Amino acid sequence: MSITGQKGHHQRPETLHLGCGDDYRAGAINVDVREDSAADLVFDITDDWDPIADASMWRVEAHHVLEHIAEPAHVFAEAARVLRDGGQLIITVPLGVNAATDLDHAHAWTFRTPEQFSQTHRRPWDPDVPFDLVGRHADVWFGGPLSKASPLLRLAALRWPAWAARRCYAGELWTRYQRQGREGGR
Repeated sequence: MSITGQKGHHQRPETLHLGCGDDYRAGAINVDVREDSAADLVFDITDDWDPIADASMWRVEAHHVLEHIAEPAHVFAEAARVLRDGGQLIITVPLGVNAATDLDHAHAWTFRTPEQFSQTHRRPWDPDVPFDLVGRHADVWFGGPLSKASPLLRLAALRWPAWAARRCYAGELWTRYQRQGREGGR
């Protein structure tokens, strides 16, 4: 991991903004793998996040990042390590045909994918990470000749979000997790 240093001075930042690219967020520690990005710290989030101390953050954000990661469980584990008890992990990933056919995406997420990283919904073979899934929302739309019907799809997504997410041309899934307490040495 190479760290190029910080581009700005932070007053006790409590938000970690992963995969920032050119989207610099004031008051956050902005992280990206590219040295030509707006990042304060440059390192690969698929490796250990050594520059970030344990339990030092209240919020970790990753917008349009995790779909590019072949093994997202490690990112969840590192987020759990750096978040304080009760801290929030906010993730946004693309949905729909567009997301599934993009060649630089390692995974196409569905409305149900976030459950794999939640203790509440965890199956025996899912990653054991100390998060509760506390919110998610699908913003979906149609493309091409059906684009005018997008408001109907969005309305359907309020009642049947998994159904709408499978049928959309494009969209975004916003997910919020809360870090559980560290009982048992987590």
